[in-house]
Amino acid sequence: MEHQLPSYNAVPRIKRSRKITICLSCYKRRVKCDKDKPQCNQCKTLSIRCEYASTLPPSGGESGSEEIVSTSKKRKANGELVDDSKRSNAGYLAVDILTGESRYASSAYWPSFFKEESNMADILDSAGPSAKPDILSEEALESVQCRKIISAYLPQRQVVEDLIAEYFSVVHPFCPIVDRHYFLLFYDSQFWNILVSPSQNVQVAFVVLLFAVLYGGALSKKHRLKYDPGGSPVPEIKAYEMIMENLLAASDIFLRIHKFPERPSLCCLMGATVIQFCRRRDGSMDTTFDISHLIRIAQVMGLHRDPALFRNAGLDELQIQVRRRVWWQLVYMDVTGSLGNGLPTTSHPMQNDVKLPSVDFYELEEDKLCASFANCRSNGVRILSRLLSELYGINQPLPCMIAGILYELEQFRREVQHTKDVMHSFTFKRQSSRASIDVLHKLATQLSLILDVICEKVFLIYYFPLTSSTPDANQDEQTRTHRKQAIQTAIRLVRLFLDYSELPKYLEFCLSLSRYHQFHAMIVILRDIFQYPHDIPEPTTLNGIKNQDEQPYDERIDVLQQGLSRTEYLGMNTISPLAVKQWRTFLRLKHVVWQRKYAPSSPSSEPSPTASASSRASEKSPSCVEKKFGASNIIATPDPTVIDSAAINQSFASDTSSVEFQDFLNMQFTADKVSGTIGTASSNDFVQHVLGINSWDIDWSAYGFSLG
Repeated sequence: MEHQLPSYNAVPRIKRSRKITICLSCYKRRVKCDKDKPQCNQCKTLSIRCEYASTLPPSGGESGSEEIVSTSKKRKANGELVDDSKRSNAGYLAVDILTGESRYASSAYWPSFFKEESNMADILDSAGPSAKPDILSEEALESVQCRKIISAYLPQRQVVEDLIAEYFSVVHPFCPIVDRHYFLLFYDSQFWNILVSPSQNVQVAFVVLLFAVLYGGALSKKHRLKYDPGGSPVPEIKAYEMIMENLLAASDIFLRIHKFPERPSLCCLMGATVIQFCRRRDGSMDTTFDISHLIRIAQVMGLHRDPALFRNAGLDELQIQVRRRVWWQLVYMDVTGSLGNGLPTTSHPMQNDVKLPSVDFYELEEDKLCASFANCRSNGVRILSRLLSELYGINQPLPCMIAGILYELEQFRREVQHTKDVMHSFTFKRQSSRASIDVLHKLATQLSLILDVICEKVFLIYYFPLTSSTPDANQDEQTRTHRKQAIQTAIRLVRLFLDYSELPKYLEFCLSLSRYHQFHAMIVILRDIFQYPHDIPEPTTLNGIKNQDEQPYDERIDVLQQGLSRTEYLGMNTISPLAVKQWRTFLRLKHVVWQRKYAPSSPSSEPSPTASASSRASEKSPSCVEKKFGASNIIATPDPTVIDSAAINQSFASDTSSVEFQDFLNMQFTADKVSGTIGTASSNDFVQHVLGINSWDIDWSAYGFSLG
């Protein structure tokens, strides 16, 4: 029987290397190159880098690659140095320099077993159907269609300019994956000309990225209007919402025109990443799934392997840096999203070898600022990912592993301080025409605060499972130490959240606000108050003085109330249906904790009416809460002196069928000593007792909980 060869499209092509004699920039732009060295006239005119394929260093798999040699020795989890220079083949990366598409296959891919990839490609080429000449080429037809769509969805040019400026000023620093210089260069010099010139083909992948950038700028504009202390002009907010809908629809159309992800292009991946970064604030499960999908697409494109390994595939230095940036941005979004929803991460730390982007690659200090922040954040996320997989995973962590993670945490704290010092040393004497020096200095302060938040969050994730899940009146020294570390870290985290979310001081960067960080910390504080209502920990600030009624200052209550009010003010409790349900559960927890805190358990512990009034007065919302965010946006916090439990239970009856609260149930941990067993507590005593879960109309046994 005659064997049929697989179709060309069914087999990821391992491209044969072709010698490119012109410079890579002209090759990508498909323009004539005079081949002058070290810089051709085309690159000299555009003031861009001019690189030739023949001048690029060899593939990292070959001998003499300094970058690979420097990393040939790595450290095992137990600290032992091992030589990985004899590791298996790096795999194969096929890159289309013209379109930016790439496809990765490991050395375990079935064609590599024959060691005849080039011969197989020749066979597939000869077996493929011959192309039939068309009157109008496919690219030309596509460009005609694209011009019509762009005209229908693109805002006026002045609006486009404003949105691009908004994106690179206040959104790009938190998602620094788009190269500012080359994006603006192509946009300013070619984009509008292509739209009016039928002889030039529309670059669909760039259009996807452009619409994503405009979407980020429009979303930032909308939030700035929403939080503007001068008032929220509803017509303008509605206008930006309409623009966002059009931009999002256009992005989806062009992704389908480009056949993404079947044809995985780097520009399309960046556009999809920018959109998901802007939409991640709702914390929905759909967003988490979308990010996981993007991680898979990035792996298909080989972004999980360091691009320096594949220089002979035609990657220039810019592409190497961009691929690294995109990968680490996706890892950050994957880890934080998974943590917020109680899910394992998609990007396992042991399944990638991507280095951090080079800060020295940039010339402008504003770009160095963003790169320094992103690299430090990536290191923190790398540790956080390891924490989730090793300390919270299904296997019992070893004592040496826990000690190794703590050592990494201490190193990360020092790195954060060093990065903050570097960022504050920038003077921004040379900046882009779209940048403001005042905004850049404010940005440096905001990024420093966020790094502190991430640092405290990583420490909180480390300390929390070491604390006891049940209150113990006779705590030993180690238990008291673990509790002190966890509660003080949670308090510092909420205080940092209050600092970096202070509006209108940081109004420009309101899009960077997330509910992931403070929400976890407030749950930890709430649980500590429930377990130890009268065992007040040592305060982290100098405010730990006694009030006039001689009642001790409980920093937990003060910080928790401020965190609640700020979260309501920012609207993070109503950002999505999931957030609303979680927030109502949180308030129900708070109500029961407050009853326990202020319960008259004994005459000596019962606070006097004056003391109660003073305590409640100290728990009022901070002055930053604006009146314009009235009852429509804020779920009122129950007052422990007037609350009616029956009424509260009735108000939550409509939410008893929800299953989105699993992340709360998964947050309870038991632990013995550091060398003991660490894992999840199936009974979840605290949440079960506080919420009365048995009264919920949920078959909890279907989810593995024994609550009878």
